[in-house]
Amino acid sequence: KHIAQAGTPSLTSLTLCFALAFLLMLGVQSMRAARGARLNIRSILAGVLLGALNFGNILSYVRAHQRLPHSPAIVFASMNLGVVVVGALVGRLGVAERLGLRGWLGLALAAPAIAAIAWGMRLA
Repeated sequence: KHIAQAGTPSLTSLTLCFALAFLLMLGVQSMRAARGARLNIRSILAGVLLGALNFGNILSYVRAHQRLPHSPAIVFASMNLGVVVVGALVGRLGVAERLGLRGWLGLALAAPAIAAIAWGMRLA
C-alpha cells in the first residue's frame, strides 16, 4: 500500500526486493551446502515457480492499491480470497486434497462478503 501511494514504480521496487531476497537466500543455501546439504533440481524448480507466483501476486496487490486507493478493504479481501481459491485449486488438482464442508462454506460466504464491502464503499 505504501509503495503504491508513494508513486514508486511498482515493478522496479518489487524486482529490487526479490533480488535482495534472492541474494540473501543464496547466502543461506551456500552455508547449508558448506554443511553438506544438497539441493535437487525439483526443489529448485519448485522454488522458482513459487517465487514467480508470489511476485505476480504482490505485483497485482500493489497495482490494485494504485487503481483503488480509497478502497483498501476491497483490495485486501479480494486478494486474500484469490489466494485462498488458488490454494484450494492447487491442493485439489496437485495433491488430491479435498476441501471439507467448512472450506466450501467459507469460500461461498467470502465472495458475497467482498461484494457487500464493495457495495458499501460505493454508498459512502
